[in-house]
Amino acid sequence: MASEHVTEWLKERKPKATVRYHGPDDDDIHRWELVFPGDAPPFHLGVPEEVLDNAGILAERLMELENQGWLDEAGEQEHLVYLHPMEIARGPSVWE
Repeated sequence: MASEHVTEWLKERKPKATVRYHGPDDDDIHRWELVFPGDAPPFHLGVPEEVLDNAGILAERLMELENQGWLDEAGEQEHLVYLHPMEIARGPSVWE
């Protein structure tokens, strides 16, 4: 299942974080939260069903997530990242 793949991928890249998968919400956006030790801020990731179901797009978006430094900042400042089918976008509106 693709959600398990994303969970494992996040665990490999951020082994000190606890990765929590929250499943799809009412808008079919699958949500993950990376929780870091101490008072470090969490990292939130949202992946819509259409991206999760397309292995090629999912692989591209995860590679962008890593290459653009989003994961480097995880645990240093709070981020809300949404893997859009065309590009990575972020914003609190995704989680409202």
